[in-house]
Amino acid sequence: MRKTVRIGLLGIGVWLYATQPASADRLMLRGGEVLTGELIGIDNGALTFSTSLSGQMMTSTEQVASISTDLHLRISMLDEAPARGRFVVRDGVTYLEAQDGVLGKPIDLAQVRHAAPLASGAAAPGTPHTDGLEVSVETGVRRRYGNADYTDVFIRLGLAHDGDTDGFRHEVMVERADPDRFPRWFYGEAYWRLGPAKGLFPIVGAEVERDTDMALSARGSLSLALGKRLVDNEHRRIEGDLGVGGTVEYFDADELDSAIRQSLEAQRRIDDPTRREQAGHLRLTLRYAQALFNRGAIEEHLRVYPSIVSLGEFRARSRSSVLVPVTGDLKLKLDLFVDYESTPEFRDLDNWRTSVGASVQWNF
Repeated sequence: MRKTVRIGLLGIGVWLYATQPASADRLMLRGGEVLTGELIGIDNGALTFSTSLSGQMMTSTEQVASISTDLHLRISMLDEAPARGRFVVRDGVTYLEAQDGVLGKPIDLAQVRHAAPLASGAAAPGTPHTDGLEVSVETGVRRRYGNADYTDVFIRLGLAHDGDTDGFRHEVMVERADPDRFPRWFYGEAYWRLGPAKGLFPIVGAEVERDTDMALSARGSLSLALGKRLVDNEHRRIEGDLGVGGTVEYFDADELDSAIRQSLEAQRRIDDPTRREQAGHLRLTLRYAQALFNRGAIEEHLRVYPSIVSLGEFRARSRSSVLVPVTGDLKLKLDLFVDYESTPEFRDLDNWRTSVGASVQWNF
C-alpha cells in the first residue's frame, strides 16, 4: 500500500513538472503586479501569458510595464523589418537583445505587431512559422513493413523558410545504403509558395523517390496547386492544397528482394521486368500541426494522388510525427509512415507499406 502511494505521488510530481512552463518569463503590469510564467505570444496589441497558478491570460500591451523572456522570439514591429531576439529589462525598460547578445534599442510593446517563441510547437518541421531560415538534421532507426520487412538507419536533411511574401520547404530522406541496391529507399520533396500566405496562394511542388520494396527504381513528380491556410496561430496550423501534376516512373523487378522476385517469377506474375510509366494526376494535400505542452508538437501530413486517366487508381502517403523537446534546438521524434498504391506495378505486391521510426532532430 505504501509503495503504491509513493508511486502515485511520484507520478503526480512528474506530471506537475512536465506541465510547468519551459521558460521563466517575467511580466510586470502597470498596476504593479508581477507574473512569472511563459509568454505565449503577442498578436496585434494582445499579449497572451501563461502561469502555473492562474493559467493562460490575455491583456493589452498598453497595460504592460515591462517583460523579460528566457527564450528567443521572432518579432515583427510596425513599419520595421522582422527581428529575432529576447526581451530583457534594464532599469524598468524593456529592450530587445539579439541572438548574438547585442542589446538593441528600447522596445515599445504597443508597436509589436507579432511575437512568438522560436521553439513553439507551431514551428515544428514541415510547418515552419518563421521569417528566417530553418535548417534541420535528423537521424534515427526505421522499421519498415511491406513486401520485405526490415530495419535500417536513416538520415533526413531539411530546409525551410516561411516569409510574408513567399516560402519554401525542402527535405531529403535516405536509408543506409544497401550492398546490392543503393539506396534501398530514398525520398526528396521541394515545395515553393509563390505568394503571401493570406487567402489562396500558388504552389509549385516537386518530388523524387526510389523504393526497392516495390521495384520502384525512380519516380519524379511535378505539380502546380493552389493552397490555403485554414488555421494559422501559435498553437495550431492547418493548410491544404489542390492541384494537378505529372509523374514519370521507372520500375525494375530486379530491385525486389530475391525471394520475392523468384516467387513472382514462379507464379508468372512478372511479364516484363522493366517498365516505364507516365501519367497525369491530381494532388490533394492536408497538413496539420498542433503545439503540445512544454513546446512539443504533433504533426500530420496526408497527400493523395488520384489518377486523371485511370478512374479509381491512386497513390497516397500519410506521415504522423510526435516531437518531444530536449533543448531549444534538439528534439526526440517518433513517426509513422503509411504508403498505399491502389495498383502495384507488379501483380501480388503488397498495396500497403508502413514504417515506424525513432530519431533525434537538430534545428539550426
